[in-house]
Amino acid sequence: MAPMSNTDFSSVVLPLTNFKPYYRGKEVPDAEPLDTANITMLGLQVYGGVYLSIKQRGVSALEIKNISIS
Repeated sequence: MAPMSNTDFSSVVLPLTNFKPYYRGKEVPDAEPLDTANITMLGLQVYGGVYLSIKQRGVSALEIKNISIS
């Protein structure tokens, strides 16, 4: 889980070695290990929503200034 911040923007490092395969909000337990040399796409899914029973009520926002992979 990424840390919360009181500043306008903060930098968060998410090591690719910690990533796990998910499909429609559920972990895929028997998937091949992530080949970090062959990443062609990155997607973000906010917790809850369509595929989970947990729903968020009210107004919310997530502003992303930059995403980079190295």
